[in-house]
Amino acid sequence: MPPERPRPYMLHLAQDSLAFEACCYFLDREEVVEQGGGTHVLFEPDMVKKNEIATGVIQEFDGAIMVLQAMRGRILKPSTLLLPAPPQFERTDADLNVNLIVVDMERHRAVGVQVESHARRRDARNADRDRVVFIDGDIDLGNSMPVRHSGRSSHEQSTAWPGIIAAKKMCEMTFKGKGATPALTSMREVFGPLHWQTILMLQTMKQAQHYARRSAGHLRVEFDAIAKRVGERITAKL
Repeated sequence: MPPERPRPYMLHLAQDSLAFEACCYFLDREEVVEQGGGTHVLFEPDMVKKNEIATGVIQEFDGAIMVLQAMRGRILKPSTLLLPAPPQFERTDADLNVNLIVVDMERHRAVGVQVESHARRRDARNADRDRVVFIDGDIDLGNSMPVRHSGRSSHEQSTAWPGIIAAKKMCEMTFKGKGATPALTSMREVFGPLHWQTILMLQTMKQAQHYARRSAGHLRVEFDAIAKRVGERITAKL
């Protein structure tokens, strides 16, 4: 059995694990763009719905990564927990339509977090103002890029492009020594460093990091500023 770990380690583990998973979605989109000859391929009729679904999923990952960043930076109190919202929160009550739940165990309070591209004022008005926090993927997370929507035009327009945060986290990960990512350390503790599953995970993470650096290494993400903005908004409602 792996040893019990302190909160900072577990937050780091959760954040890196989410970053790795989200980065895989991000890189899948990059591959589609590369094979299709440009970003316009995502806006062709047979790809629009798939891209919308993927955009929503990756946006939620990036939002969760930044909430964890706020927890690691103690912008959110040590008594807070982050949980994925149960499916019924998305399906049964539009006023409580949230992706994530932040719980303050000390105060016995909880708020929902809804992460969206282009968060709409109508949604914010209809939501429970005391219990729902909106995170706008474009404005709060900086998840937008100028891209072409048509292969017949060079015109670019600002478009939701989530996964940048996850990719940048992937770029920062190290895989050996004391600073090795807990996402890999936990595998080594459970299976051993030479087990095939550990070796496969290491190879996969290194490959993901290589492509993340190629796709997002030149981009800049203000992690501390975003975490502060998101954390303070959540704290105000807890």
